[in-house]
Amino acid sequence: MLLAMIEPAADASAAEWLTRSAGAFGTVHSLVPDVFEAYARVFQPASRYGETRDPGHAPAEGREVRWADVAAANGTKMHGAAEWGQLTGSWALEEQADLWDRTPETRQLPEGPARRLAEILARHTRTPERCRFAVWDGWGESMLVFMFRKGVPPEEQARIRERREAEIEAWESLVRGAPKFGMPSRAYHLLEGPIHAIMRFYDASHKNPPSIWWPEDRVWCVGGDVDLMSTYVGGGAATIEAVLADPALEALPIPAGQSVTWEADTINPPVGPPR
Repeated sequence: MLLAMIEPAADASAAEWLTRSAGAFGTVHSLVPDVFEAYARVFQPASRYGETRDPGHAPAEGREVRWADVAAANGTKMHGAAEWGQLTGSWALEEQADLWDRTPETRQLPEGPARRLAEILARHTRTPERCRFAVWDGWGESMLVFMFRKGVPPEEQARIRERREAEIEAWESLVRGAPKFGMPSRAYHLLEGPIHAIMRFYDASHKNPPSIWWPEDRVWCVGGDVDLMSTYVGGGAATIEAVLADPALEALPIPAGQSVTWEADTINPPVGPPR
């Protein structure tokens, strides 16, 4: 069964180490505890769809565009505290011709980087079969739009709609039934399962990936936020070196306590807050 790999935690006690160390939103430690040897920032890529992009129905795949390439094209400097608006020169840009036409996602780490990060981190824990996933409590109810090819019989359309609606309700019930815990700026539901179950959150459009996830032995932690274009990882030196070295990820080392707000970039020309 699709949901069998992910279950609600028995209680929220496994998240106490997060709540004890969390600071007010503003630094990496509002997402990842201040207990690790090293930290990395994983930059969520922009995308280039080009002429194949239909604004109403964007294709499932676009070419990933790295922040470093955007910085190079704009004559700005890529670094660990870089902010998107300052690399491009404006938060208001919706595209740059022949470079990117979709900004980095702010809701979550995209599926490809998430899969690769999980593969790396699975090798750096003794408990890859026992991980925790903190899902933001603020996701709204799913909205479904069904599109069928011409000629699909009405009864078949009804069966497909009913099946998908039942899957969505089962998933949302699973999340709603999981215990909650609070961080300074967000509330989360706590679920658990093996690390490779992270991909179950990407199986369908109604599933929203966890903002924070970590293994039972707590040797690393991944943290992001629905308002950020980056995901942060804390762990041992070897773990962070593996994340930084992987060519599938755009990641840079950051110091403990680095700011995660739009003011963090003090190197590139200021452009003001996002609008």
